[in-house]
Amino acid sequence: MPLAIAELRAEIDAALGRVLDRGRLARGPELPAFEAEFAAACNARHCAGVGSGLDALELILRAYGIGPGDEVLVPAHAFVATWLAVSHVGATPVPVEVDPRTYCLAAPSLRDTGLVDALTRRTKALIAADLHGRKVPARQLAPFCREHGLRFVVDACQSHGARAVDGTDRGLMGDAAAYSFHPTANLGGLGDGGAVVSDDAELMDRVRQLRSYGATFDTGSDVRGIHSRLGELDAAVLRVRLRHLDDWNRRRQDLASKYLALLQGQAEVLSPAGDAASCDVWHHFVVRTEHREALVDHLRAAGVETAVHPRVACHQSAAYARQFAGRGLPLAEALAAQCLSLPMSPHHTAEQIGYVGRAVLAFIAGR
Repeated sequence: MPLAIAELRAEIDAALGRVLDRGRLARGPELPAFEAEFAAACNARHCAGVGSGLDALELILRAYGIGPGDEVLVPAHAFVATWLAVSHVGATPVPVEVDPRTYCLAAPSLRDTGLVDALTRRTKALIAADLHGRKVPARQLAPFCREHGLRFVVDACQSHGARAVDGTDRGLMGDAAAYSFHPTANLGGLGDGGAVVSDDAELMDRVRQLRSYGATFDTGSDVRGIHSRLGELDAAVLRVRLRHLDDWNRRRQDLASKYLALLQGQAEVLSPAGDAASCDVWHHFVVRTEHREALVDHLRAAGVETAVHPRVACHQSAAYARQFAGRGLPLAEALAAQCLSLPMSPHHTAEQIGYVGRAVLAFIAGR
């Protein structure tokens, strides 16, 4: 994040100064301007800025009337916020194993993925997460949701600017999508933030009401909402950074191409599937190995910091262990134990990525 700020310091200072000079830190013009610009970037009709990506998911579910007694299909391998949003509205998350090649829900053979078997009369929605910056196969998932009367929600918190899996477009590919503007996101603000994006005007009216205590501007609370708004300072910074998002994503794709050229075909350390140039925006570059801790130690000795996303499978976390006691999700458990995120940001250099890739190859050669 410091490099991201330094690169655009003059533009960011000007944006912040504009807000401070205006003296309106809330309900000013920056938020609606950003909402319009981000909706256009997503090829969507509407955008509502909110407090976080988790809030965005929760608000979508609340606006659809999903609550106690309902079930929502979620990826078994996910950031826990995808599950928490379902729990926060009183519904039940129903995990489905992901495609081990992409870490996202698979669609080409739906029966093989467990989606059909997970359906019950209580199932109301499917949340598909664009984990690590890869778009889910929405063109196949959307007809499945329509066939079964499900709301199709995309957790796009890690995929700002990503295209469809076939690389053809960057449009909205669900009934609604949730985004995060955490500082570490591909499009990050000063602090936490998020957005709901949709073509559904009625849904978005409810989201805007719910994000502001359930009230309209000139009335009391008509429904029990929450407080979740994106501030003027963050919106101003996000307007600056949005202008650079495509360039940053191309840098990520170039760096991912270098990793893939070095590491693809290695059995000891599996690279992610996909074409680096066509669709992924590489929020993380995740490899998979049964020797993760040894690789972490090897890379640390070489001066390379790594991370794990996520370290614990959602159903095994303390928040869900009792609810899912005895429920086996072997792939989710294996991915949590084996996945490792290598350094990835638009501010790394090709030389740095080459150094990391060669360090991984040295680890493989030494086994």
